[in-house]
Amino acid sequence: MKNKLIFGLLFSMLVALCGCEEDFFTLDKKPLEIISNAVIFDDPALIDAYLAKGYENGLHFYHGQWDPVHWTMDEAMGAVCKNIADWQTPNALALKVFDENGCGDFEYWDYKTVRFLNEFLKGMETSSLAEAKIKIYMAEARVLRANVYFNMVKRYGGVPIITIPQDDTTPDSELYPKRNSEKECYDFISQELDLAITDLPEESVKGRINRFVAYAMKSRMMLYAASVANFGTVQMEGLLGFPQSEAKGYYKQAYDAGLEVIGSAKYDLYKGNEDKVENFKGIFTDESATNIEPILSVVFDKGLGKMHSYGVGAIPMGFRVEWGSNYHAFRNIVEEFEYADGTSGIIDRNKVSNGDLFTLNELFGNRDPRFKATFFYPEAPFQGGLVYLHKGTMYKGQLVTSGTIEGNWPAVGQKRDIKQTCIMVRKHLNENEVAPIKGSSDNDYHLYRYAEVLLNTAEAAFYIDKEGEAKIWIDDIRERAGMPELDNITEEAIRHERTVELVFEDTRYWDLRRWRIAHAKLNGLQTQGFTFIKHYEEDAYEVKFKNAEATPRVFQERHYYLPIGIKIISNNSNLIDNPDY
Repeated sequence: MKNKLIFGLLFSMLVALCGCEEDFFTLDKKPLEIISNAVIFDDPALIDAYLAKGYENGLHFYHGQWDPVHWTMDEAMGAVCKNIADWQTPNALALKVFDENGCGDFEYWDYKTVRFLNEFLKGMETSSLAEAKIKIYMAEARVLRANVYFNMVKRYGGVPIITIPQDDTTPDSELYPKRNSEKECYDFISQELDLAITDLPEESVKGRINRFVAYAMKSRMMLYAASVANFGTVQMEGLLGFPQSEAKGYYKQAYDAGLEVIGSAKYDLYKGNEDKVENFKGIFTDESATNIEPILSVVFDKGLGKMHSYGVGAIPMGFRVEWGSNYHAFRNIVEEFEYADGTSGIIDRNKVSNGDLFTLNELFGNRDPRFKATFFYPEAPFQGGLVYLHKGTMYKGQLVTSGTIEGNWPAVGQKRDIKQTCIMVRKHLNENEVAPIKGSSDNDYHLYRYAEVLLNTAEAAFYIDKEGEAKIWIDDIRERAGMPELDNITEEAIRHERTVELVFEDTRYWDLRRWRIAHAKLNGLQTQGFTFIKHYEEDAYEVKFKNAEATPRVFQERHYYLPIGIKIISNNSNLIDNPDY
């Protein structure tokens, strides 16, 4: 069982320590919500319980329910995969054209959490705890607040910066603030992280922010700021964008922050298994002390009653008890994965058009080992069996679509497995969890890991004329995966490596946006999947491509900044919406 001091469970543990839930949630018969600040901010246990809520709301949001439906929100937006049913929210949002009505479930205008953290910071100012302890608590809250602002600014550009709790005595000019510029927001985030870094410890309980978590966050956030400056344009008198001349300064901040994590020697690429496929899987499932790649994770523990439902969503239908086969990958992302010798992963279109046959190795067996650890493909091994993703079998000149052939070969794959793209997402799935049900999975979810920091630092280094360093870090990641070194480092090579390494980790959509190539990659894209027909005697596959979504996607230039929307603006007339909404 994992360490029972896991921060994400402090609240429930405090209940247990108090003897019963009623004793914990009451103090002199008052609800916790109305305990005076003088009590809360002088008691480390109550402070931990209060701040635990800040972690829950401030770190990660689309997986808030940790259910099998919403897990793929960012990935669906970035044309990585779709869910099995069109009614599921990620599928609907991926094809929605955002307008002045806002962006529905993709909206993130979270001043409720900002206020919560502002109140926490104000309360800690009067705490009677030791000064060093107060500083650590406040530093954690600053990092959480910076993360909330980052998740807003990367959507909307400049947003109002509010750092003190508002109440009914607050003047209207502060109660209804105007938007700060995008540059002011990124500079505020940078400054907040720097202040926090000074006071944070180098070590912390698993799942809790330490100094190097803050550095990892800064490497990501300043890289985003640098990209906006480098590839974007200034609009609305600076509410959106900032001059390209400032890009190198932000790249340098991202680079320096990444070097702090790298130089700490506290984290490293996971290399717990000589088999490259199993090793990549282990990054997300090995929770022993030997896995020092995770920097910050959302922590789950079945023994402590905190679980999620990813397993029941990802497991193939033939191995399930309920649900299953929910995440289906698109052809464009499959072909990002090179073959093991470093050649392009694009499937030969002439062979597809001619109806020629491919051996399994030609299609998938000889690809980058990360592919086999990330996706289910035809005849992928799993839990002692095989995943079948073919829609029929040619046998003795006839197409067979039911029953079995020669006693053991299914003529067709399971219905849910083959319903969409015929390639399913495997990444994050704990294969030791047999027949998971909803709310039964407890492998951690990594918000930040060392490989991303290497990629962030390499990309930043490339743009500040340190190509040699960038190549070293990219090659380190490729070597860990079992892939050959690059001949030379290029912008495209860095972007490719990031796509393959971090796919299905909530990065692809945001990378396309910050590089300002989303309109080229997504607009008009008719996503595709595969149809596989097994030719039994030849032990090979006929491959066809098929449309995976009903209509082409829409990503216009205006969508680099999402609409704030009528609903939010109606509550604050001092806000101005983004262009063309």
